[in-house]
Amino acid sequence: MEKGQDQEESITEIDLVWDWIVIGTGMGGSTFGHALAKAGRRVLFIEKGADQRVNQNKKAGNYLESLVPSPVERSAKDYKNAGRSHTKIWDATRGRWIKPILGSGTGGSSALYGMVLERFWKEDFEPGRWYKGSKSALPERWPILFDEMEPYYKEAEALFSVTSLRSDPLRSHQEFNYSSRPPLSPEGTRLMSSLINQGLHPYTLPLARKEGTSCPFCSSFLCEYDCKNDAAKICLEPALRNHGAALLCDAEVLEIAAEGPRVSGVEVNLAGRSVFIRAHNIALAAGAILSPVLLLKSRSPQWPQGLGNASGLVGRNLMRHYIDLIGIFSPAPPNEKGDEKEIGCNDFYLRDGEKFGTLADFGTMPPLPVILEDLDNDVATEGLMQRVGWIMIRPFVLWALKHILKRYRFMALMTEDLPFPENRVEEGGPGADITIHYSISPEEESRIRSARALVRKALGRWSTLLLSNAKNSKLLAHACGTCRMGEDPGTSVVNRMNRAHGLENLYIVDSSFFPSSGGVNPALTIAANALRVAQYIIDTQADAPMVREFIPPVNAGPEKRPKILFVADAVALSHPARLLQIARQLDPTLYDIHFASDPRYRAVLGPAPFSSHDIESIPSTDFDRIVSRGGVFFTEDVIEKYVQQELALCETLQPDIVIGEFRPSLSISTRLLKIPYIGILNAYYSPTTHMRHIIPEYVMTEWLPRKMAQGLFNLLRLWGYAKHARPVNAVRRRHGLPPLLGDLRHTLGDADWTLFPDIERLFPGRPISETQRYMGPISWTPEVPLPDWWDSLPTDRPVIYANLGSSGRNGVLQRVLDALGTLPVTVVAATAGRQTKLVPPANAFLTHFLPGKEAARRSALVITNGGNMSGYQALSEGKPFIGLASNVDQFLSMATFEDAGVAKLLRARTFAKKDLISAVQTLMNDSQAQKTASLLSTEMAAAPNDVFQSVLEEALKTPRAWGKTK
Repeated sequence: MEKGQDQEESITEIDLVWDWIVIGTGMGGSTFGHALAKAGRRVLFIEKGADQRVNQNKKAGNYLESLVPSPVERSAKDYKNAGRSHTKIWDATRGRWIKPILGSGTGGSSALYGMVLERFWKEDFEPGRWYKGSKSALPERWPILFDEMEPYYKEAEALFSVTSLRSDPLRSHQEFNYSSRPPLSPEGTRLMSSLINQGLHPYTLPLARKEGTSCPFCSSFLCEYDCKNDAAKICLEPALRNHGAALLCDAEVLEIAAEGPRVSGVEVNLAGRSVFIRAHNIALAAGAILSPVLLLKSRSPQWPQGLGNASGLVGRNLMRHYIDLIGIFSPAPPNEKGDEKEIGCNDFYLRDGEKFGTLADFGTMPPLPVILEDLDNDVATEGLMQRVGWIMIRPFVLWALKHILKRYRFMALMTEDLPFPENRVEEGGPGADITIHYSISPEEESRIRSARALVRKALGRWSTLLLSNAKNSKLLAHACGTCRMGEDPGTSVVNRMNRAHGLENLYIVDSSFFPSSGGVNPALTIAANALRVAQYIIDTQADAPMVREFIPPVNAGPEKRPKILFVADAVALSHPARLLQIARQLDPTLYDIHFASDPRYRAVLGPAPFSSHDIESIPSTDFDRIVSRGGVFFTEDVIEKYVQQELALCETLQPDIVIGEFRPSLSISTRLLKIPYIGILNAYYSPTTHMRHIIPEYVMTEWLPRKMAQGLFNLLRLWGYAKHARPVNAVRRRHGLPPLLGDLRHTLGDADWTLFPDIERLFPGRPISETQRYMGPISWTPEVPLPDWWDSLPTDRPVIYANLGSSGRNGVLQRVLDALGTLPVTVVAATAGRQTKLVPPANAFLTHFLPGKEAARRSALVITNGGNMSGYQALSEGKPFIGLASNVDQFLSMATFEDAGVAKLLRARTFAKKDLISAVQTLMNDSQAQKTASLLSTEMAAAPNDVFQSVLEEALKTPRAWGKTK
C-alpha cells in the first residue's frame, strides 16, 4: 500500500498473485525488490512498521529516549514512530529484557544506520585461514568469494551515492566507486595528520550521505534533514514510483505457507485481521533476528522444525560485532571539537597473522540522559549491593561523563564475532516475542582484549579513554549469521544464491546468510549481495516476465528512438488501463516510452516495461460526488493544476509526441509546447456523432418523474455540457490560446489526431474528420489467477458474471447478489476490492478480482457498471450484458450498446430487484441479442490492430517547432 492509503481500501494488494513478495524494506529487501521491479517483476513489499515517508507522527532528529524522556510514558507507538522495533526480546543467558536498536518501518535498520558503507575485506570471505584451532563453526571459506562480489560492491556504491575523500590505502589494489565529498573539519584534518605521522593508514569513511545539509551524522534515529541515503530513499521509493512495485505497511507477516517444495504466500496480520497474500516467489529480509523466528513459526507436516530448517540451523550461529569506544582527547575547545563521522583506520584489521576489525569515528555520542538511562537499566538486573553502590556513585559518573563528552572525540573499535551454534535466536516464551541465547567464549574474550591492547598501544601518544562495551550483548549490533549460507544442506540454511535448501522459491537476502561477520559494518555487503542474487534471478528465471529498461545500441543516437509520453487521467480504472495497453503495443527498442498517471491503480495494473511518472487526478470519490450533483468536475483550478504538472513533466522529458485520455488540460499544455498530441476518446464523446443522451443519476432523477426529468435534461443538456467547457477556455485564455467552441465533447476531443477505441458499426453514418480514426476496442483484464473454487462451479445451471469495476457504486453489488440469489443460476462476482462486507447468497462465489475474459467466456450473461471497457470485454466473448450505470460516461456507453441490441440499461441508484430479474430473464432468452453479441465478437477479433501504429508514425513525420510558446 502506498502513500498513506487506508488499509481497508487496499484490498488490491491482497488479492493479486505477485511475482515476488519481499518481507522487510531494509538494506537487503529494498535493494533486492528494487532490482527485480526495475526488471519488470511485479513486487509487493510487506513492512511490519510504519511508512515513514508519510507518517505524520514521525519522531526524527534525536534519540527516542530524548524525545520521550520518561521510560514509563514511552509507548509501543512511540517506538514505531521513531522507526524502531518494539519487539519483546528475552535474553535467556542473562535473564533480562533487552531492547536493541533494530529498525522497523520503511528502510528498516538502514533508516537508523550511521551511513557508513564499507566493503568486506577479501580475507573476510576466507575466514578459516585466520582462526586456526577455533572451536567455532567458522567455515574455511564462503561459497562466494570477493572477486564475485566486487562488481556488485561497485554497483551498490554507485546506487547509494557513497562519498569519500581518501579511500583505504591498505586496499589500494581495489577500485572504489566513490563520489567526492567536502573537506574534513579542522579537527578531522588534525586527527588525520596525526594518525599518518604515527605510521598508521587512515582514510575518510565512505558515507551514503547527501552533502550540503545540516546533518548531525545521525545514528540510531531517523534523519530529519533528508541527508541519509537509506534503503527507503534509494531503492524502495523509486521501486514504488517508477517500477510498479507496491507497499503494504503496518502489516506483520505471521507465517510463510509452503506447498511441497514451494512457498505459496504469506499470512499477514493487517489491521487486526488475518489475510493471505499469494506470490510465485518470496524473499525474506526481516533481519537476522526476525527472519529466523518467522521461519521457525512457519511449521507444517513437511517442515516440523520450521520452514527451511531441515538442518536445524535456522536461528543458530548468531553473531554481532564487539564494539568498544576509544576516546581520544581533543585539544580543540569543546565547541570546535567536532563529532563528525570522518576517519577510519584498518591497521588492526589483519595484524600479526590474526584478524580483528576496524577503528572508525563513532560520530555524535548519545545525549547524557540517554547514556545514564542505559546504565540504570544495566544495574537494574544486578544484585542488591550493586544497585545500592550505583545509587551512591551515580552523581560522580554524571559529572565525569559531562567532562568526557566535552573534550574527547570517540572512535569505535569494531571487532569480528565468530559463529557458535549455541548462540541462537528462538521463538519467544511467555510474554516474549523472541528469545536469544548468547555468551562469549574465553577465546573470544581473549581476542577482544588483544584488539584493545593493539589499538591503545598504537594511539599511545594521545590521551585515550576506553569505554568498554564489547561484551554488552544487549545491543545486538550488526546481528547476522542466523540462516547461514553453504553448499551442504546439512550444515547450512541457504545455498550460494541465497535460496533456502529444500525450497524452490524462497530466498533470504538480509544479513542472516553471513557465514562469518567480518570486521566492518555489514550494510554494503547486504546491498551488494542483494544485487548479485537479483541479477542471477533476472538472468536465469526465463519463465518469469523479462521486461527490462531499454539500453540503446552503442551507435544509436536519441533521434533513432522517438520519445513517447502517455498521460492518463485516473478518475476510473478504465482510463489508465486502456492507455497502458496501447503503450504496451509499442516496441521499446524502437521508442523511448514514458507513462504518466495517478498511482492509485498501479498495484492493479502491474508493472510496465517503461518509465512511470506520477501526476495527480481528481479522487474517484470526489468525481462521483460531483457528477451525481451535475457539477463541473474539471474546474478552472483543476485544469490549471493539471496544465502545470504536464508542462513540468514535458519540459523535463521533452517528448516527441503525447498520447492522452480523458484529460482536457493536454490540449493546452501540448499546444503551449508545440508537441503533437494524439487523443484517445470514445466515439460517443465526439462532437461529430449524434446519439441518444440519457439523463445520468443526477439528484433530480430522484424527485422528478422519469419522463419529466429526461425532458428537462434534453432542454438543458447543451447548456449543461457547455458549462464544462468554460473552465477549460478560461485557462486557455490565460495562456494565450483561443477558446474552444462548443461543450464538454469539444474539450475532451481537442487533439491533433483522435482515435476511437470502438467498433465503427456501432456509430453508422456519423461524419468523421480526416484526423479521426476508429482503432477498435482495447481489452484489459487484471492478471490474476482463477480462484480455488473456479473448477468446482456447478455445471447444471447457467453462470452470471457480475463485476461493477472501480467506479461501481458501493452497495449496488449487494443488491445484485440479493436479486440473483432468487434465480436458478450460479453467480461469480468480482468486488474490485471496494466492497468487503458483502453477504453472498448460497448460489454466489465471490473474490476481489477475476480474469475478466475468462469469466465472461464461462458465463451466459455479464453484469457490468455500464462502462465501455467492461461492455467490450463481455462482447469479446460474444456475451450480452446488463449495465448498471450511474455517471455520464456509463450512460453514453450503454445508450450505444442498448441501441445495438446487445445490452440492457438499468440505473444503479434506483433499479428494483424485479427490474434486474426481468432484465436477466429477457437477455438470457433473447436469441437475437446473443446472435448480435456473437457477430460483434467475430468483428472485434478480425479488426485491424495497426491503426494506432500508423497514426503514430504519421504524427511523428509531421514537422513541428519544439519549444514553449511565448
